Amino acid sequence: MRQQELAQKTGLAQPSISELETGETKEISGSTLISICDALKVRPEWLVTGKLPIEYGEAEALSDDERELLASYRAATPKWRMTIRYAATLKDDVQQDIAAESMNTVLANIAAQPVADYKLGERWTRADKKR
Repeated sequence: MRQQELAQKTGLAQPSISELETGETKEISGSTLISICDALKVRPEWLVTGKLPIEYGEAEALSDDERELLASYRAATPKWRMTIRYAATLKDDVQQDIAAESMNTVLANIAAQPVADYKLGERWTRADKKR
């Protein structure tokens, strides 16, 4: 990546990037380090120390929702895991919507009634789940 492109991605001036690259700048602020690492998609530890791994692992890149889903999946029974995996294979929006409606009907019969989540539009969340 050229210095100008890195400068654009980080919001830093190109001469500042040059000074960092040549070692003219000896110290770097935390926010500058994070900006550069985000732009280069590398770990700050690697940029500072050169120690591996260079990139973040898959688990470190998960959103909070993805982490919650993974934890729930790991805690699920084998039959429920199979159901989750099957539902995840539905790629068509119509198939997903039909499956979601069916699952909401079943879940409403065995648990608290799901409620519409204003942040998710037509998607559903548990009534006890605060967002």
